[in-house]
Amino acid sequence: MAGQRNSYGKRAHSQSDYSENGSNKRRNPGDDREQFVIDSEDTVYRYLCPVRKIGSIIGRGGEIVKQLRAETKSKIRIGETVPGSEERVVTIYSSRDETNALEDGDNLVSPAQDALFRVHDKVVAEDLHGDEDSEGHQVTARLLVPSDQIGCVIGKGGQIVQNIRSETGAQIRILKDEHLPSCALSTDELVQISGEAAVVKKALHQIASRLHENPSRSQHLLASAMSNAYPAGGALLGPAAGAQIVGIAPLVGPYGGYKALLFPSVSISYFS
Repeated sequence: MAGQRNSYGKRAHSQSDYSENGSNKRRNPGDDREQFVIDSEDTVYRYLCPVRKIGSIIGRGGEIVKQLRAETKSKIRIGETVPGSEERVVTIYSSRDETNALEDGDNLVSPAQDALFRVHDKVVAEDLHGDEDSEGHQVTARLLVPSDQIGCVIGKGGQIVQNIRSETGAQIRILKDEHLPSCALSTDELVQISGEAAVVKKALHQIASRLHENPSRSQHLLASAMSNAYPAGGALLGPAAGAQIVGIAPLVGPYGGYKALLFPSVSISYFS
């Protein structure tokens, strides 16, 4: 799914103005997608949803995503359909200071974390539906993470991601550059979690917690970077190298100073 990544430009309207069946669905006044402003201290996740499953998040007339927003008190923005990409970016964000109680326990998490877990559950529900042995069914979760934030997931010498994999049993891969989907920014890296449904969810919880505790220093620029990624008509603008978040790249070295090649024995795959 690698391909040309976003360059900057403007378009007359977003393909996310359309419902999952392709019909024209203009944004309603007050829709929080009109107020796409991410604060530097917010908790932010960008979850990749396969295009064929986007209806499980949006729902007829947007009913499901509206309910998710109301129940979790988080902001959820369904990204555009990007030419050449089989996924759409679901941006989920909220204040880091607010908390929700998870449905399946007493743990308190930020509204964005709560929404992330619910979105993931809805995306994989179709794969698990009707499967009597759902515990053994393989699923995948994919998150875009800014390069200045990925270090909190990998850790020095790969120790953090190694611990997460050992504790959960999940397969975790870190992808970048030409291995990114075309809906990613060039300053992104991709965390891919695979395994049985329960294992992936456990690893997703741990990774989400680390991202919550270590926000990206560039995330307040994400809204403008994504909102202006495509011109009218959907054609890509600019060089094939893809868009960067202007003014922040490079902030630091890869992984916030951690060296990716220091952990060849870690059971993850890393591509440069």
